[in-house]
Amino acid sequence: AFCAFEGELRSRIQVNVDLPISAVEALVSELVSGRPGPTLLREIAGAGGNPLFIIELLAAMEADGILEVTPGRVDLTQVRLPASLRLTILRRLGYLPDDVMDVLRAAAILGARFTIQDLSVSTGVPAVRLASTVTEGIRAGVLEEDGERLRFRHDLIREVLYEDTPHSLRLALHRETGQRLAAAGAATRLVAEQLARGATKGDVEAVGWLTTAARDAAPRSPDIAADLFERAIELMDAGHHGRDAVIAERAGALMSAGRVAEAESAWRSLLGPGHDAAAQARAHTGLGLVLLTGGRPRDGLDELRVGIERLGDDDPGRASALGWACISRMW
Repeated sequence: AFCAFEGELRSRIQVNVDLPISAVEALVSELVSGRPGPTLLREIAGAGGNPLFIIELLAAMEADGILEVTPGRVDLTQVRLPASLRLTILRRLGYLPDDVMDVLRAAAILGARFTIQDLSVSTGVPAVRLASTVTEGIRAGVLEEDGERLRFRHDLIREVLYEDTPHSLRLALHRETGQRLAAAGAATRLVAEQLARGATKGDVEAVGWLTTAARDAAPRSPDIAADLFERAIELMDAGHHGRDAVIAERAGALMSAGRVAEAESAWRSLLGPGHDAAAQARAHTGLGLVLLTGGRPRDGLDELRVGIERLGDDDPGRASALGWACISRMW
């Protein structure tokens, strides 16, 4: 149950005041009469330190019965945005003009951070005409400047605006936004993210953008590349041409990111019957490197030998495999 001072807090706090993390944890501890667990704190972080939203969120969680009390700790039984909280936030935004709300909904499709240029492209509204509506959003404490970008001051607001848009419409908006950004020459990863969020199984266009973005990211951010490859694989049909090659690329990115166990699982998934021969050859060499890294050089050498035999002389991966085979022999 909530503490007796909750009502007084509601009457005294200001909408645009944000608390530091330590104060947020102290407030949550008082309101739930216990130490907040990690899942609860993660969800509370979406309130961006705004005490009003924190109180409303906790009240909605308690009303929905998703707060679990154990000795000395309070956490969530499931992660979801309570319907009552959505209605509360939408009511608090209700005083904003319709044109401002329309722009905020479009911004929510773009993500937590966005540029005016991207917002202009996605809405088809010139930046000069967006000036007044964006300024109104900043004055209302919904948006704020973040360097050269804008961002939602509180993730909860963005999530509410996003969830308030029907699912089928969200898919269409993501796809249309991605296509508009692509036509405007936006960054590959930004286009890929939008098309992926609006894609359904078998969407070849989204797969193409995702794999391109993953390959661009791989040298600098293999973690991000692996996740982009994974999303592309999820969208591919089982018989999609090149699916095995993308699985192999994802496994390589996982290895570069140090996610060795996941890389091993991905390589082994290519060794069964019915998989592309070239991808299987890469899987043997990749698995050999995983085993070598894991302190099993003899097993790793066996896999590397198979891969070397199956890779063509002009395959750049063969030289790498030969090098790792030499190291395996020394070990």
